[in-house]
This record gives sequence, structure tokens and C-alpha cells, in this order.
Amino acid sequence: MAETAEEERRRRRRKRLTRGLVLGGLAFGVPAIANALISRRARRLPIPRWGDQIEQFEWRGHRLKFQVLGEGSRVAVLLHSLGPGHSGIEWRAVAESLAASGARVLVPDLLGWGDSDMPELDYDTGLYRSLLNEFLADQLDNDAPGASVVAAGASAPFALALALDHPERVDKVALVTPQGIPLRGRKPTSRDTIVQRLIRIPVLGRSALNYSTSRSALFSHLSRELIDPTLLSEEQLDEYYRISHLPGARHALGAFLSGQLDSDLEARLVDVKQPTLLVWGRESVAPPVESADLWLRLIESSELVVISDSAGLPHLEQPDETAESLTRFIE
Repeated sequence: MAETAEEERRRRRRKRLTRGLVLGGLAFGVPAIANALISRRARRLPIPRWGDQIEQFEWRGHRLKFQVLGEGSRVAVLLHSLGPGHSGIEWRAVAESLAASGARVLVPDLLGWGDSDMPELDYDTGLYRSLLNEFLADQLDNDAPGASVVAAGASAPFALALALDHPERVDKVALVTPQGIPLRGRKPTSRDTIVQRLIRIPVLGRSALNYSTSRSALFSHLSRELIDPTLLSEEQLDEYYRISHLPGARHALGAFLSGQLDSDLEARLVDVKQPTLLVWGRESVAPPVESADLWLRLIESSELVVISDSAGLPHLEQPDETAESLTRFIE
């Protein structure tokens, strides 16, 4: 069931991107003008202010922006899910609760997402593993215990690779409706690779992603991640729209949509030694909560919490219950 749902999701992404590429290729001048107008309109939207302070970490000449909340001795790093317009702000309510409970909470916009830099790079799990390892090394005191790394959706491989390769920096792992690690050996197809290469063509790629990130397309995407997307405020939808149309947003988003950020870590999951919490939305479709059993069997030190009245983004739909579960686990 999980495999069928994920394959269907990938087909929908590829179909939408391909349709956008075709439309973008019908004419050159008109899409270029349309892209400029869309980008200008998105830049006019206000940038939400939240958290105690905004800091930035420089990595290989690129800026990673992150929110800092709280001043506790325990450090929690919250990694946002991946998708059009996704960023660290999805963790806002949970981060505020964790900070109030006595943790120092770091919420980065991953490179290529949110308000961090969006360079044209070959985005893959290795890039984020190196980035996050250096980020944690910079943020943790030498004599401090490792951080609790919480990853949502398709950022799960980044957290797990970090835990496996640098266990001294990761004390605990929490995965919220994890994706990106095909537990049945699926890999990106040749079609996915072709689509990703086409996305890199400046006007054509921007046209494809503009088509895939229109307000109606974003609402359709969120309707598969949330039980009731109509509960999102206009300001929240504006933020998804703004981020997905920032200059350079197509690079990381294109890598994600074409499956390039998936990982083959399944065989190494048995080597995860850190306590691991799985948090699942009861109504999640891809992946469904039933697939949590595979994770529980592979990671010996894991436990499961199911959040009612939520789907793929329980931390966004039910932040209080999610924060309560994470607080107990981290403490």
C-alpha cells in the first residue's frame, strides 16, 4: 500500500512538471515575461517574523539562515519537510513549545529552501549531510552532549545519515512521517533524471515550476498533506507561494520533485543506536501509518506515537500534541 501511494505521488509530480515544461517550451518570450511578473509579485509578499532571533551560518560560501528559540542546555534541531514552498516556519508552534520547556531550539531553512541561499548545486543527501554536520559542529559546545535532531517528511534521510556518520553530535532522533528512504528499494527512474535536467534550463525550468507552484497547485499539494487545508490562513498560503517563487527555488525543489533527494539508507537503519521516536499522522496517506511497522522493526531503539486528526504534517496540524510527545522524548 505504501509503495503504491508513493509511486502515485511521484507520477503526479512528474506529470505536473512535464506539463509545465511543455507549456514553457511552446514559446520563449512569453514565459520569460510571465516568470518575471510572477517573481515580482511573490517578492512583494511580507516575510513573517518569528522566533527569538535570526542567525546565519556560512557553509562553503552560502548562507544558511536559522531561527533560535530558548536558552536551555539541551539542543533540539528541527528540520522541515520538503515540498513547494516548505521552510522552517512549519515548526513555529512546536519550536515555541519546546523552547518554553527549557530547550535551545534551532530551526534552519535548509540550503535551497526558505530564506537560506538557493545556489545552483547538485542537491543530494550527501550535500545536506555535510552541511548539517558542520552546522552542528559550529552550534554545539565541545563538552556538550549531542543534539536531538527532529526531521519531518523527506528530510528524514539527512537526520539519519547524520546520526549514523556522526553519532557524537546526535543524541536522539525523531522522525515525523518520514519519507525519502524507499523501504522497498525504489530509486529515481531515467524519466526523473531527464525532468531534473530540463528544470535546470533557466526559462523552461522556471516556467515548469511556476506552473507547479501556482496557488491552486500549492493548495492541491497541501490537500494531500493536511486533513483540511482550508484551515490554513491566507498568510500561511502566501508564505508557501512566496518561498516557492524566490530566485533559485527551482534548484533544490527540482531535485526533490524528481526524486534526487531520496536515499538508499535502508540497509543501514539497523545500525542506528540512538533512541528514535517515530511521529505519525493517523490519516497520512503516503506514507500511511501502517508502514511505521517497517521502521520499528529496522531501528531497534525506536518507538511510535500516532497523532490523531492529522495527516502528513502533524506538527503543523496538531502542534500541541506533537510538541508534548517531542518534549517527553527529548527530556
